[in-house]
Amino acid sequence: MLAYLKQKLLVNQTLNGGLFDCSSACSAPATPNYSANDAATDAAVMQNAATAADQLSFEKQQYAASEPYAQQLQQLATQEGQQQVAVGNQTEQEAQTQWNTNQNEYAPASTQTVMNAFGAQNLNSGDSSELSSILNGGSGLSGADKTNELNSLAQKSQTGAANSAITEAQATANSNAGQESAALARVGGDTSKMAAYASEIQNSNTLNSTNAANQA
Repeated sequence: MLAYLKQKLLVNQTLNGGLFDCSSACSAPATPNYSANDAATDAAVMQNAATAADQLSFEKQQYAASEPYAQQLQQLATQEGQQQVAVGNQTEQEAQTQWNTNQNEYAPASTQTVMNAFGAQNLNSGDSSELSSILNGGSGLSGADKTNELNSLAQKSQTGAANSAITEAQATANSNAGQESAALARVGGDTSKMAAYASEIQNSNTLNSTNAANQA
């Protein structure tokens, strides 16, 4: 019985002033105080702003300090570029001058040397012009046609050289025979012997002329 009374008393106390007391358990909670958080946030924002301002100021100082060097580098780069352009122009001009010299002086001399070695002096004017045109690349011939034309001109040159040698040898023989005949006539003597002797001299000179032509 005593135990029952103690339990009932505990229940009454709980209902009247314990967990289910509307004056405490059923009332609205107190409003949280965020002022400390707000103050910390404001301080962090101000700190970040100050850091950003310091960083901006530092970068401005760096830019101001490096700007003269940057301008010098830009000027040097511009000067170097201008020098390279000038060197390129000079090189191009020198190359053009050399080309003109080759075309106006060396090329004609070289062509003339080749023509002399070819025997162009033994060709007529038309064949000589054709040879010069081939050597200078203006004939329009190429390949086998060019080779055939050069061979033909070479044969003409050899023929011309042989004819010139024969003509020269014959002229020399005639001159010698005439001089010797005149000498015999001045000495006097048998006319038939002088004629035979002159004929023998002429035949000898003719033989020499023929040999010279064959060698040419």
